[in-house]
Amino acid sequence: VIYVLTTASSSHLDQLDSMPSVFITLFLEGKSLLSGTELHQFSPERLVFVTCEADIVAAVQQSDQQPIRAIGAMHSYAPIFSTTGTCIVLERYNRVLKIENNQVTVQAGITLEELNQQLARNGLALPICSAIALQTISGAIATATHGGSYYHPSLSGYVRQLRMVRADGSVVELDADHEFFDAAVVSMGLLGIVSTVTIECVPAFWLVAQHQGLSAASFIAQFDSLHRGNQYLDVKYIPITDKVQVLKMNKTIGNVVHERAESSSEPLDLKAK
Repeated sequence: VIYVLTTASSSHLDQLDSMPSVFITLFLEGKSLLSGTELHQFSPERLVFVTCEADIVAAVQQSDQQPIRAIGAMHSYAPIFSTTGTCIVLERYNRVLKIENNQVTVQAGITLEELNQQLARNGLALPICSAIALQTISGAIATATHGGSYYHPSLSGYVRQLRMVRADGSVVELDADHEFFDAAVVSMGLLGIVSTVTIECVPAFWLVAQHQGLSAASFIAQFDSLHRGNQYLDVKYIPITDKVQVLKMNKTIGNVVHERAESSSEPLDLKAK
């Protein structure tokens, strides 16, 4: 039995010690559990931890026509990873395989956090990244995970090549010239199990970030100029106050000293991941 606590309540936390589970996943933002009470439970026939592409192929071929689900970070709020068939767990399939110029090839189970760390060591960065980096690269591209930018597509838009294991165990390699490439990249796992991903990165860069509080009416009036005027933008609306928190992020050269802006908000220097 696998229990996945995607959101948490005290009553569910009390159950964890007694759960006879293969593993339990808690999703954290900082040190705070996500709010809510959703506990997903499922019992797969087989649980396969893979470390190479041949393991994925073997698991698919041995599934005996049973349903198959690939498990990454299980960061979905919906139980799309649950199955009574075979679960292929990708957490040990997480290596960087090749760095050639700005193109980086990785195994499908590497998380965005792990990838960001490896890229930083090599002077590279993802052009765009979501606010949460717990998900795997394959899960992030398959669901069209995005950051906040008028100027950048979702992360899937930077995929240049991928290898996929199909339902019969055959392996297909696709690049941008293939007519079904875009469908395969953002496939929600319906076309096969992604094995490796080659993604276009950029030289590592620094960001200057500036917070700004606006009324909802003021934000709506500035909506277009805020998006066009900043390379990256993060927006949070707080209904109870009818206020909007805006985080504006723009590239700069080198490290940046903290300075107080005229608007009384404080720029923060952040190394891009």
